[in-house]
Amino acid sequence: MKTRPGRAVYNPPGTPGSGPSASIDPGITSLADLAAVATVNLIAPAIRQWIQASDGTSQLWQLLTSTAATSEGVQRPNDYNDLTNTKVWFKSSS
Repeated sequence: MKTRPGRAVYNPPGTPGSGPSASIDPGITSLADLAAVATVNLIAPAIRQWIQASDGTSQLWQLLTSTAATSEGVQRPNDYNDLTNTKVWFKSSS
């Protein structure tokens, strides 16, 4: 599971011990951060909203059941698995 300074385990918004899923997630500032979010225990559809550090744009991504490969507007999570975790992030807006 993704960690960040000062926390042993990172709980993104919408998971137990965190805020609502529509909140801006301060732990995500890039696609690499989004890919690092553990998705095995997330139920699709799930939403993550975050601010892109490189340009300050608001990003809204939805986790859906899919086998799509990473491409423009599509991000496979690091814990993606063809057999056990077929969930992929799709860009909803910018």
